[in-house]
Amino acid sequence: MAAAKRRLCYAKGLMNEGHCINIHICHKCFEQGDDDGFAEQGEYCGISYSYINGKYKHKNKFLRTFDWFLFDYVKSFFYALKRVHKGEVMYVYLYPMFMQILLILVSYMKGSKIVKETCEHPMALGNVNSKWHKFCCWFQFYFVMPRYDGFIAISRELDKFVCKYKSKRAESIIVPILVDDNVDGIDFKNIKSPYNVPYIIHTGTMYEQKDSISKIIKAFSRYKKETGSDCKLVFTGPHANERCSYIPLMEELGVRDSIDLLGLVSTEQVAILQHFAAMTIIYKSDNLQTRNCFPTKLGEMLICGVPVITTTIGDSNLYLENKKSAFIMEPDDEDALVFYMNEILTKSDAANSIGMEGKQVAEKYFNLIYQGRRLAEFFNLLFLKEYKVINRVLKAFMSSEEYAKRIGVNIGENNFVPDKETWSSEPYLITVGNNCQITMGVRIFTHGGGQPVREQIPDFDAFGKVVIKDYVYIGNNSLIMPGVTIGDHSIIAAGSIVTKSVPPNTVVAGNPATIVCSVSDYINRNICYNTHTKGLDKEVKKHVLQSMPEEKFIVKKMLKHER
Repeated sequence: MAAAKRRLCYAKGLMNEGHCINIHICHKCFEQGDDDGFAEQGEYCGISYSYINGKYKHKNKFLRTFDWFLFDYVKSFFYALKRVHKGEVMYVYLYPMFMQILLILVSYMKGSKIVKETCEHPMALGNVNSKWHKFCCWFQFYFVMPRYDGFIAISRELDKFVCKYKSKRAESIIVPILVDDNVDGIDFKNIKSPYNVPYIIHTGTMYEQKDSISKIIKAFSRYKKETGSDCKLVFTGPHANERCSYIPLMEELGVRDSIDLLGLVSTEQVAILQHFAAMTIIYKSDNLQTRNCFPTKLGEMLICGVPVITTTIGDSNLYLENKKSAFIMEPDDEDALVFYMNEILTKSDAANSIGMEGKQVAEKYFNLIYQGRRLAEFFNLLFLKEYKVINRVLKAFMSSEEYAKRIGVNIGENNFVPDKETWSSEPYLITVGNNCQITMGVRIFTHGGGQPVREQIPDFDAFGKVVIKDYVYIGNNSLIMPGVTIGDHSIIAAGSIVTKSVPPNTVVAGNPATIVCSVSDYINRNICYNTHTKGLDKEVKKHVLQSMPEEKFIVKKMLKHER
């Protein structure tokens, strides 16, 4: 469920950038009798989808094995050959290695690009101790991964892993968890909670290594015994059924009647369950898989405004703060987990406030529109790299705005930036509004660090985004430091070194730049020198200026010796 929602967010974000999206599922995903409410092919949220080999697995074990090891591969290969075209990007999610090889072959034959998502570390999946598994991983790392044109990594650790094995020509991008706050057709105001008692929700898979379900159940049991609470624990997903492997543990701890296993439910029902939940627990123990992943279900719960308990493992702590936007604990600290459960259920107002802070984090950092734009630029880059010589020639003829957009600057309209070397080595961290004038020699920096620091911390890197609002003038040879925001209608005098943010309607100058006056004061001081010559022909302007009286020219005061 979580993986499908991530794919949906990708599709919506890319469609917002004008891309045409088609989703094709190569393997059968459902057991006979399961029903998610969708046909084998159709359209959802404006996105065409199809199950190439059907949705349902055979009951017969021989036919099921035949499908998995041969038939699904062959049919998918010829299906892709027919529908993939040159200039398109084929995005591949979690498929067996042989399927990946066939799809890579299709991309070579059809002249398309192929990109793989990396959400899990391969060495953490499957029977990790078997020689066959180790051989398959070795083969994938050294012979399959170098054949991809690009990778989408969900975390920093996975990006490091990808960069170790990808080819030099391939690109990679980190896209964290994504959320979509648009729950179609559900009016929560007119819907009652599915339960008349507080409940903890857990959606998706129930794998011990990744989800630490036994630790959640044990903490839940302890909390019930210590407080006598009537709260419930609710699971949904493919493992939450009568065959659930955790039922014996629930019975042993005496909490089976307080735990509901709802199985696969509709997306609407999941949304309702999440909306009315008292909390969710995203429990990540410390292992190879959890250190590399970024739980998608975390984003789903954050966007609902529901209080979240999670651990210090993984990239989520780059965005969340303990007791401000989430409740964060060390893994294996059952005391902290029980304490936070009690805090949420007994201090609901404070917990809900933290839940709403978490929602704001999700809206800001996990926004599908923003990440969709990044993905679109990433896909375009895969094709642009083929034309390096042409790009160098085009650079000389492109407008400053076109060039800035091409390299990743978030730039508005009607800007004047004649120097194409203005931008930092991380242009995607720079935002420029509309109607700005950034003159020759200006340099914008977005990173800090240096050899004295890296001698002690080899991987030290610090970054700051630069935001230049509307109607800003930056004079020649000025330097803009990381983290600076320049407010609307401000003037940066030539040669300034701007180390602090500049308020709107302000004139600054110097090293370091300091406030000189307001723009209104600047206009009042200089209005008497206005010649009304802007826009005149050069020759006409020359004649006007040569005929002007001396008092119409600006004259600066003489410097004085300091005593």
